[in-house]
Amino acid sequence: MIYDRQLTKKKDIILVNVCIVRFSKYDIKSMRRFWSKIRGKFEATIDRKYVEINRHINDLIIKRKVDIKASHKLGHAIQDDDYT
Repeated sequence: MIYDRQLTKKKDIILVNVCIVRFSKYDIKSMRRFWSKIRGKFEATIDRKYVEINRHINDLIIKRKVDIKASHKLGHAIQDDDYT
């Protein structure tokens, strides 16, 4: 199994979109099952194995929060295209 430590920005966007689609389409009863489905769909999309999907999403969320907080301190607004 391949352990990618970092994904490209394009793959980050693909992963976030897969999460959004899956989350909005399905009733989530089990987080373990949810992340398993996310990993399967993401791996099929990028044609590679990736192990730590939920950790990577959490890291992206933390980074986004830090960027927003820093932006507000500087008086700037973060543009949507910064993350899409």
